[in-house]
Amino acid sequence: RATAFDDRIRLTPQRQGQRGALWNVFENTYAAFEATFQFEVTGKAEMGADGLGFWYTTERANSGSLFGNSERFVGIGVLIDTYDNDGSGLHPYAMLVFNDGSGSFSHYHQKSKESHRDDEPHDHSQAVNPLEIGGCSIAVRNSGVATVRLVYTVNKQLSLFITVGHNQDEQLCAEGPMDVPTGGYFGFSAATGDLADNHDILDFSVRPINNQGQLEAEELPPTILSNVIHEVARHQNSINEQLIQIEEKIEMFAEDIVDMVGNTPPPYIPPPPVQQQQQQVDPADRSLQRAEMGEKLRALDQSVEGLTRQVTALKSALQGI
Repeated sequence: RATAFDDRIRLTPQRQGQRGALWNVFENTYAAFEATFQFEVTGKAEMGADGLGFWYTTERANSGSLFGNSERFVGIGVLIDTYDNDGSGLHPYAMLVFNDGSGSFSHYHQKSKESHRDDEPHDHSQAVNPLEIGGCSIAVRNSGVATVRLVYTVNKQLSLFITVGHNQDEQLCAEGPMDVPTGGYFGFSAATGDLADNHDILDFSVRPINNQGQLEAEELPPTILSNVIHEVARHQNSINEQLIQIEEKIEMFAEDIVDMVGNTPPPYIPPPPVQQQQQQVDPADRSLQRAEMGEKLRALDQSVEGLTRQVTALKSALQGI
C-alpha cells in the first residue's frame, strides 16, 4: 500500500511483489486541463521494475496487474515502464495509453518507421501494443525528479510532455487526437515484481484550460501535497486506533468468557437428608441457571465474532490507502 512521508507519497518500496495506489475522491469537472505531477524512481540494483501509472479513468481504485491498476480500465493513462520486457533497449519507457475497457496491454514496443531516434515520439499503430497512443524512452531511474505534463485542449488534442532532472529541456513524448470526457478520476498506482524500485509521487496539480488555450486562474488555492500526506496519515492513525480499541474489547470478552466458564456451577449432587424445615434446592433451578449461563456465553461468542469482522474490514481499509 502507499505510505505517506513528509515530502512524498511512496506508492511502493524497494521490495518484491509490492503494489500501491493513490486516488482522488472527487470527479474531474474540467473540460480541458493540464495535469502536472513530479515523481522519482530509485533503486539500488542495476535494473528495476515494474513501473508506475498516472490515470484518468471512469472508475477509481481498481487494483490489478497493470502497474497496480486494472488492465481493463476505461480512460487514459501515462505509464512509466522501467523493465525491458521486450529487449528493445527502449526502457525505461513512457507511454500514453487509452482503453475502452476491452483492450489488453502489451509490454512490447517498436520504434517508428520514420525515425530511429529514441528521444522522438513514435507511432505504435501497428498493434504491437493496441492501447498505446505513443511513447518515448526516458532515463528516469536514479536520475532525480521527473516532471510530467498531460495537456488536453478544447480541440480534443492530448499531449504528453516529460522533463527528467533539473535544468533539462522538456520533451514532447506522445500526442494524438482524443475525446476525454469529464467526470473521471485522477489517480496513481505502481507495482514491483522480482525486481523492485521505490516509486514516489512528490507533487500533483490539475488546472483548467480556457477556450483560448490558456491556463485559467485557480478558483481555490492549489492543493499542496503535504496536505494530502497529512490527510492520509491522519486516516491511517484513525484506523489504527480503532483496531487497538477493538482488539482490547476482544481481550475483555475473552477474559469474561474464561471467568464465566470458571464460575459455572458444579453438577448437581443431592444433599444428605436434613431437618424437614431446611429449604431444599430445586434441580429445576439449577437447570435454569445453566441455560441462562449458556445464553450469555453464546452472546459473548457472537460479540467476539462481530468484532473480529470489524478488525478484518478495518485492516482491508488500511491496506487500500
